Amino acid sequence: MRGFRKAGGAAAAAVILACFLAGPVSAATADLMPSYPLGIKATEGGIVTTDEDKLVFRAGSRDATFTYSVDTELDIGGEIYCYYDVTATGGWDIQWKSTARNGSLLSGFSWDFGQLFGKGGKPPNQYGSLIAAGHYDNTLTEMQVDVAWKWNNNVPEDGKVTITSISIKVEAGSELTLEELSFAPKDGGIEEGDVYETGDYRYKYNYFWDNGWVRNPEQNGWGVRAINNCQTSYGLILSEIGGKPVVNMTQTFQGCIRMKEAPAIPDGVTHMDRTFWGCFSLERAPVIPHKVTHMKEAFSGAMQLAGEVTIPETVEDMRACFDGTVQPITMLYSAGCRAAEEYLVPANVKKVTLGEEPDPTKTQPPATEPSVEGTDPPVSESSTEATSFAETTVSSDSQPIVEKTEETVSLSTASRTEGITETTATTAYSTAPQVASPATGESIAVAVVSVILLGTAAGALAFYKKKR
Repeated sequence: MRGFRKAGGAAAAAVILACFLAGPVSAATADLMPSYPLGIKATEGGIVTTDEDKLVFRAGSRDATFTYSVDTELDIGGEIYCYYDVTATGGWDIQWKSTARNGSLLSGFSWDFGQLFGKGGKPPNQYGSLIAAGHYDNTLTEMQVDVAWKWNNNVPEDGKVTITSISIKVEAGSELTLEELSFAPKDGGIEEGDVYETGDYRYKYNYFWDNGWVRNPEQNGWGVRAINNCQTSYGLILSEIGGKPVVNMTQTFQGCIRMKEAPAIPDGVTHMDRTFWGCFSLERAPVIPHKVTHMKEAFSGAMQLAGEVTIPETVEDMRACFDGTVQPITMLYSAGCRAAEEYLVPANVKKVTLGEEPDPTKTQPPATEPSVEGTDPPVSESSTEATSFAETTVSSDSQPIVEKTEETVSLSTASRTEGITETTATTAYSTAPQVASPATGESIAVAVVSVILLGTAAGALAFYKKKR
């Protein structure tokens, strides 16, 4: 699902069916990155790989062409610019095919805008020839793409065209790394409340998701939320849209109980509160970018999560980050990260300061066995807050909340798959066995044994008196 909706437009549907896909939505912004790398077709010898939130296109012994469909409608009535980030070790070019007033149109970096990239119009450096190796982005070379249709009056009457496919050419023996490719108005064309949908996600400018879209004018970036929670995997998350960064991933994947592998987190993200809350099937944590400041309950309830998780020293709040996890986790952090130092981790989490070898004598003991059915399980001091959160309404105290909007879509009523909802996930988590601290477990054990012994002694004394 791709599309861009301006603030003040028609309100979103009250119910969004899980796994629902719609056609293109007309907009002045178009994301041209592929949603799924597996859908890219390559000529002989071409290989596509991912590097965090980037795509790498490699050519073999021959020049390679990579093609993928986008099916994105674009309103070119105003000035539209290309936002891109390309690093190439050899010659390269990017072209796009679209509808137009006089039929289809094939445009491209070198063919239509060659003068911006050193093309002089004569062989072997003519328009359409491969652009030289190097790093290129819109801050270095600005490209107004609407003129590709306007220069020869090839704009449809309604001012709208559909970008149907993208082709990337890479010179033999070299590679091209693509981090961003989109069409949008110049910075300033993005307004607070603008909504953009593509792939698996819905983005909203200066808003973040907290059981509904919440306005935050100080955010200066996009918030992002997974459209549905029924998938086992999700596509790449955009790092920016229209020149504005994606910064807030609060509750992006909350309740995505089937997700086993998380996508890369964009470098500009600062907020990850409850990002993977209740993701029961998540097995490994993604790399946490070095701009992240908030990780409250980020992995809370991720019962299959295991392995190493490195916490950046920029993190200021990570309360209950791993509460509700049960597998062995090693939390790596810098000595200067006060939030990590003060976090009282569950028994299954081992804290290791970066640059220091873990001390086996300080390894925390394994979690105690859950209590018998019908009694309340012991709760450690570190898991109390997470349990309270699971049983009450979510509220965020790590970022300003100005107002809730009418465009609030609660997954507890919207994203339903086989009867599993966020409410169900909350219940499952809140009733999951909690990890007890050693002192608490021993105290309860001693108390239980004492009661049993006292009961046995009293019974024996009564029997003895009766016999006499």
